[in-house]
Amino acid sequence: MLFNRFVRLHRDLAGSIRGAGLGLFICKQLVETLGGQIWVESAGVAGEGSRFCFTLPTAPHVSAQEG
Repeated sequence: MLFNRFVRLHRDLAGSIRGAGLGLFICKQLVETLGGQIWVESAGVAGEGSRFCFTLPTAPHVSAQEG
C-alpha cells in the first residue's frame, strides 16, 4: 500500500495540498523497470523514522582483455 499511487480525497486542515502523492510510486516503478526491488524497514514506533531501501542488478564486469 505504501508504494501505491496516492489519491487525495480531501485537503488537509489548513486547506492546502502538500505533494502529489506520487513519489514512492514513481520510485517503485523506476526500480522495478530496472529489475530491482524496493522496500521499507521500520520499527513501527512513532518518531523512530523509517528506512527506504532498494537493490538494482549490475551488469557483469567486462575487462579490456575480454572486450
